[in-house]
Amino acid sequence: MIPGLSLALQPWAEISERLRRFPESKMSTQLRKPVLGVLGGMGGLASAEFVKTVYELSGEVSEQEQAGPVLVMYSDPAFPDRTAAFLRGETQPILTRLIDALELLDRMGASHFVICCMTIHYLLPQLPGALRERIISLPDVIFSEVESLKKKHLVIGSTGTIKLALLQQHPLLSQRRPQARPFQSCLVLVTIR
Repeated sequence: MIPGLSLALQPWAEISERLRRFPESKMSTQLRKPVLGVLGGMGGLASAEFVKTVYELSGEVSEQEQAGPVLVMYSDPAFPDRTAAFLRGETQPILTRLIDALELLDRMGASHFVICCMTIHYLLPQLPGALRERIISLPDVIFSEVESLKKKHLVIGSTGTIKLALLQQHPLLSQRRPQARPFQSCLVLVTIR
């Protein structure tokens, strides 16, 4: 199993346990809870929906709101269009901005990060290791879930996700003899054998 989260599929107790494995920040030490950093704004409603889902799922686990997760969010809708920049090979300005945003979340006490934009995951291999190892990769979560269910899945992605082949060229796909083929402009069929 990949060290990642699927907040839509796992109860908060398991998520909380996974976050405990990461280095503690000053804030998480004071609170005695892990702090999840959420980077959003690149599709502002996506990050808002993610945060809403976290709290809805934590409410299903415990009726006490105090038992819910601690998270901090930085939402910056001024991030430039990732798809256009990446397809032109202009990654550095967005990479710099991504690093700055993750470092801000780190200073806010985040022990781990979720980036609510699939396309920006294209830059993960270029991040400094100390930041990269604390990111819960959405493609890793997708493939972990697809693999665990052992059947075909239709994955709907943005134009950037498809054109940048974020799913088709994911390392987990190449390790397991799967098939991934794009069809139409926003769909990928993933089969893991």
